[in-house]
Amino acid sequence: MILVTGANGFIGKRLVERLCAAGLSVTATGRRPHAGPALPAGCAYVEADLSDPADVAELAAHGPYGTILHLAATAVFKDTPETDREMYRSNVTATFNLVELARDQKSRFVFLSSGMVYGDQRGPFKESMATRPGNFYAVSKLMGEEMIRFASQRHGFAHLIFRIAIVYGPGQPEGMFIPSLVQALSAGKDFPMTEGNQIRDFLYIEDCLRAIHLGATGEAQGTFNLATGLRTTMREVGETAAAIAGAKEALKPGALPYRQNELWEYYMEIAAITSALGWRPEVGLKQGLERMVQHALSNRK
Repeated sequence: MILVTGANGFIGKRLVERLCAAGLSVTATGRRPHAGPALPAGCAYVEADLSDPADVAELAAHGPYGTILHLAATAVFKDTPETDREMYRSNVTATFNLVELARDQKSRFVFLSSGMVYGDQRGPFKESMATRPGNFYAVSKLMGEEMIRFASQRHGFAHLIFRIAIVYGPGQPEGMFIPSLVQALSAGKDFPMTEGNQIRDFLYIEDCLRAIHLGATGEAQGTFNLATGLRTTMREVGETAAAIAGAKEALKPGALPYRQNELWEYYMEIAAITSALGWRPEVGLKQGLERMVQHALSNRK
């Protein structure tokens, strides 16, 4: 049995579908009622607040779990006392409760962390680099990593940590750069942005799911970057999407100022994950953006 947290999220929902389609027995969980089509036989959904020990105890009763895939998290990048408190509850307390569950059931623990734990350093990020988180979200992810590594060593359960790049793909809700860009361009609306010199690493959703699936069903352990290993500027992404959508004039680079604490380089090496899992990304940025634009245009029709 596999437990998947964050099952209503962009990655989690698709991961549950993938694992169930592969014939695996899955218990999915989220803080809200299940969103989407009914799960197939052998797969179930349990509504739970992972920061509540009673809810986690109820989840435990649906086990035992051979593997826990912990995707659930709250991500807010404007630090305030309120948002930091919520991220501590959702990202740290919840992870602690799940680590205790893994300890009790000797579950393999797979955790989605973030490349943001490296902070504002020169890329490409390597797993051997020191961590230097620049916001509380990244701090909360690093705290989760440390708890997992410590408990895994002390209590003898396997663990796998993915420091993930920026995931994108069809159906992603607006709010992040690429889905907001694609939705605007496909609707024929102007898209104001910065000059776009920031360097990023964009990972297509299907490549991300394939890596997590391999991690869930394999035996690799340790901490790995989950990314493309490619450096792309935000401007290059904007110009590529605008060309695909036939909306070059709608892209307005330089219309917005850079943020005060702009993260300039965010891309990672992937030699370690390729060696450990035999995984490499298969969908290039242009192909991924084409799929997103086609999906957005078909939805508008």
